[in-house]
Amino acid sequence: MIVSSRREKGGLLTLLALGLLLRLLLAWAPFDYLASRGSLVDDAFYSFSIARNLAAGRGPTADGIHPTSGFQPLYTFLLVPFYLLFPKDPIPPIHSALCLLAIAGTATGLFIFRIVRRTAGTAPAFFSLFLWTLAPYFLAQGQNGLETGLFGLTLAATLDFYLRRGRQDP
Repeated sequence: MIVSSRREKGGLLTLLALGLLLRLLLAWAPFDYLASRGSLVDDAFYSFSIARNLAAGRGPTADGIHPTSGFQPLYTFLLVPFYLLFPKDPIPPIHSALCLLAIAGTATGLFIFRIVRRTAGTAPAFFSLFLWTLAPYFLAQGQNGLETGLFGLTLAATLDFYLRRGRQDP
């Protein structure tokens, strides 16, 4: 069980909803802001261009001509459907990718809560989730347009699984 009372459940859902809302607001910020002062980093555009070229049938290439292998394939392949949905406009797939990262960041917050609650108690778990939800650093890193958000989710989910099951049944 994640929480033991109705009050804790309300607090958990409120923080998770707030985290999702903040991440989605950042995901749908105007593109000019995201590209110049927002959380997108230049390497994100490398992944975006490879995904766009994969969707267009040109293979794994950043420039549409020369093949590349220097990218994170799982994340890039997850972006391809967004470019298939919007083949003419390169901006909506970027917002869609950031929505994917927003969902990953919110789910990561849930796993962080579970991990800290299991190891340190309820109050530290809420404090950790509060920091994860509102700290600009965590918001920016999770919404940077790279695989960082998916990596964080995978790491937190793996640690949660280990603490829940692995220690009792190695």
